[in-house]
Amino acid sequence: MRYLLFFILIGSASASLLSAETQPISSDGKAQQSAPVSTNTGDISDAQKQNQEVSLAKAQLAAAKEFNGAILSTVYWALGGTFVLAGLLVGFGWFANFKVYERDKLAMKAELEALLAARLSEMESKTSENLRSLVASETKELVAHTYQKISSSLNSVSFRLFELDRDQLKNRMKSNTSASMALTDAMFLFRMCINKSPGDVPEIIQFMLEKIDKGGKLTAKEITDLNGLLDSLPSHYRTLTEKLRAKLVASDIFNL
Repeated sequence: MRYLLFFILIGSASASLLSAETQPISSDGKAQQSAPVSTNTGDISDAQKQNQEVSLAKAQLAAAKEFNGAILSTVYWALGGTFVLAGLLVGFGWFANFKVYERDKLAMKAELEALLAARLSEMESKTSENLRSLVASETKELVAHTYQKISSSLNSVSFRLFELDRDQLKNRMKSNTSASMALTDAMFLFRMCINKSPGDVPEIIQFMLEKIDKGGKLTAKEITDLNGLLDSLPSHYRTLTEKLRAKLVASDIFNL
């Protein structure tokens, strides 16, 4: 498009210059119509010829100046049109690039917003899961710790109650004047201490041996239960258990 406009400007300038060149120019710069020249040169003096040559030279000089001015004007117009067209093309290119830039910027903004939203959603989901896991873990640990403390407290209270019952039964066993009744108390104490206080078992067995030697007797059911208790004892109690079994075989059965 811009080349076509340039060629149109050049063509119009050339046409105007050609029309100006075809017309003769007078000494005062105006075009004159050609007039018939007499072929009779004998009547023209040398002075007139010189004047004519000077006038013709002036006319040619004026025509050359006008021609050069027309060419310069055409060149100026062509250059001006070229610069204007170039400016328009540059402006259009800048405007188009600006539109493309704005469109790309909006697209990048939308993409970044979508990416940030996805990342935030993922982080919130992970944070929520981690928080729930942490709360569940902390709650589980707290419950386990609380249960352990309560269980320890209950065991302590239970063992304390056991100690009170054991001491009370031991005192009653030792203070009982009847050997047979003392053996019955010893049986209860044996059953009580065999799991919770095995350290008292040797003392209880020794007490029962002494009471049997003093004539104490056990019922048939008590002897059966006592043999079962002796069977559940570890092997390092074998010496005491064998002595007690021998005493039970040699002693009489208490009849109710």
